[in-house]
Amino acid sequence: MTDVKAALARIEAKLDSKIDYKWLTVYVLGIIAVIMRSEIASWVSSIGAS
Repeated sequence: MTDVKAALARIEAKLDSKIDYKWLTVYVLGIIAVIMRSEIASWVSSIGAS
């Protein structure tokens, strides 16, 4: 039983240190949107003008 607890503790420590890729994707897309904000704004305005 002690071995199982030790193994679970190691697994939990590894999971805690993993990157949450869902939020990483959100952050990267946000940064891209900020960098390309003028292009995005002109694209949105061209859609509205159609």
